[in-house]
Order: sequence, then C-alpha cells, then structure tokens
Amino acid sequence: AYGIVRNAESERGELDGIQYYLRIGAQANLGPVDITVTGQDGSRAEGIGLFEVVAEGEAPAPLPGAGDVQAVTGASPAAVRAGRNVAIWMWGLGIAEGATVTFASGGVEEVAPAEVVEQAANNPGFAGVRNYLRIAADASPGPVSVTITNPNGTSATNRELFTIVPSAGGPVGGGDPNNPGNPNVGNPGAVGDGTCPDNITSIEGITEVKPAILGRGEVVNVAVIGRAFACGANVIIPGGGLTPLDEPRIVRDPADPLKTTLFWRLQVDADARVGTRDLTVINPNNTSKTLVGAFAIDRADADARRDEVAFCTQQPGESSGSPAHLAWLVLLGLTVRRRRG
Repeated sequence: AYGIVRNAESERGELDGIQYYLRIGAQANLGPVDITVTGQDGSRAEGIGLFEVVAEGEAPAPLPGAGDVQAVTGASPAAVRAGRNVAIWMWGLGIAEGATVTFASGGVEEVAPAEVVEQAANNPGFAGVRNYLRIAADASPGPVSVTITNPNGTSATNRELFTIVPSAGGPVGGGDPNNPGNPNVGNPGAVGDGTCPDNITSIEGITEVKPAILGRGEVVNVAVIGRAFACGANVIIPGGGLTPLDEPRIVRDPADPLKTTLFWRLQVDADARVGTRDLTVINPNNTSKTLVGAFAIDRADADARRDEVAFCTQQPGESSGSPAHLAWLVLLGLTVRRRRG
C-alpha cells in the first residue's frame, strides 16, 4: 500500500512524496536500492541508492558528510546588552546532539549547558541551540563571532552572529571620534528630556522603516516606527555603509505614549552594500525586537521611488520628542539616554 503526500513538510513544501509500506525478505540482496517511479502517463523517474539493505544486527555505512555541521545562520535576539543574563536561540544546518558552542569575544559566559534541537519547529529544515549566557558588564561592544562544533569534529563559524551593546547608563562607543574610519566611534553623554518611555519599558515591536528604500550616495531623513522604544535604546543595523549626520530624536504619539518613532538623518555611502537590511532595537532592560528586511539600499537612479520623511522639528522639553546622539558600535548603533539631574 502507498499514499501520495503533496508538498511534503519534510521537504519544506517544495516536493511531493510517496509513503510506502513494504517488507524486506530474509534473502534480499544486501546493498543500496534503486527506486523507479512510473506515472499514470507512463513517465518514469529513477532514484539511485535511495536506501540500503543491511544484514540483521548491522548498521548502514554513514553517508558522506553525515554528522557534519554545515552552517550557523542566525540568532534571536540579534543584540544583547552588557551586564545582563540572556537566553539566545541560534540556528543553522547540521547541528547535532552534543554540539559545543564557543564565543570568540571575551565577557560571554555560559551559565547552563547548551540544548540542541536537531529539528527546530520554529525554523523548519534547520537545527538549533538554546544558549543561556551571562554577558559581562565590561564586555566589548560589537559583533560576536560564534563557532559550533559537532561531536565528529566538524565546525562552522558565524563572525557576526549577534551584537553586544553597552550596559544601560554606560558610555557608548569608545573609539576615536576624530577618525570616521574607526568602526568603534562613539560619543558618550547622549541625553533625553524625560518625555520618552522610562528605562524599564519592554519593547513591543518595530512596525516599519520609512523610506523603505535608501539610495547610495544620498542624505536621507529616516524614521523607525514602533512601540515602546525606551530612553537608552540601541539600534543595530548590520552591514555598514551608513553615517549619522546629526542628533536623532525620539517622538511619541500624544494619544498613545507607547507609539514611538526614532527620527535621524543618515548619509548612505556611495559604495554601501546594495540589498535589504535588518534592524534591531534593544531597550535598556535587554528586551529586543528585530524587523527582518526593514529597508533596502539601492543605487541612486530612481528618486521617484522614495518618499522623503518629514523630519521632526520639536525642541528638547516639548511634549512630543527627546534628542539623542547617534553612536557607532562595530555596527551602526543608536543610543538615547535620560538626562541626569
């Protein structure tokens, strides 16, 4: 007996399958088995060595590459704050039970054993690892290189799997502000006038980024729209090629104080990488959200496709906004901090 399975889940819905029930005779020839499927119209397709018959008590020889970790592709959250404990979910291809995780950056410590999930329900077709980490308060801001090693000795590395941002209330950046080529450039002392959500607020989400397309070589007013961006929030945009030109500003909706928008002015470098960019906002209490494909960078040859954002004009002390300095981590970072005193 058999049954046809359309858009088989095991094949990510891309292929059909046949569920077939058979008995292997005691005298069956040992070795790989080829399978031919014939359609009702007489068309045929053959699969070579799709399974193997072995002697009772024996195991089939491992397939080439079996047990190898192939890639480490993503992490959630995409950013963590120094001085915090955090659970991070990492995913990739070929991660096997017993895999170990190592971090190239200092200040990242495991507080519990990693847990491998070989068939991740939230990432079909991928395996994952749950990691329970302590990030030191003095951990260096910037991207963290992560290597996962399988029990058979194979390993895969992602050099920018997630990002560490400074501890809440600490100085931002730490590089040379007179050297724009230094990816660690930052300016401490960013302030807010107290009108934005408080520093214990958990971010609720990122709705959109306007404009959705930024052109190479352009200066653009950008708005990040979402809910519950807090004073001291950081924005992480991987990929480089973006330079802040002035102070960004947090603006809230008077009718809904948790509806917040971050406005700032960016220079898109002439050689910025073309394509989509993800954007992550992390609040001081270590809650974060990521908007995948938040916006795209394109060649500046179709100005009509972009909608310029009307830049915020409120001054410090007005009810709808608070200023901030934009800071550089190894990736583009934004920090808005409460005014002291």
